[in-house]
Amino acid sequence: MIEKALARAQDLVSGERQSMYGPPGENWEQTANIWSGILNRGILPEEAMLCMMGVKLARLSQNYSDDSLVDLLGYLILYLKEIRREP
Repeated sequence: MIEKALARAQDLVSGERQSMYGPPGENWEQTANIWSGILNRGILPEEAMLCMMGVKLARLSQNYSDDSLVDLLGYLILYLKEIRREP
């Protein structure tokens, strides 16, 4: 099951979602900028990713869904790429 969810997450972040939202790095930078304005303090893209993972963990703790797991894995993939500075 985890392999299937991980494969789906990888497909989404490198294909379907990227074509919808643009390059992940640019999208996370924009998200961080928006949250920085809302919170009136600087937010890094990596922090925005961690927060979104927290949202998915909270949802999973209340009610398991394959969709939330795939989203969580997708955020984790993007986070690891960001902190490792991978393309």
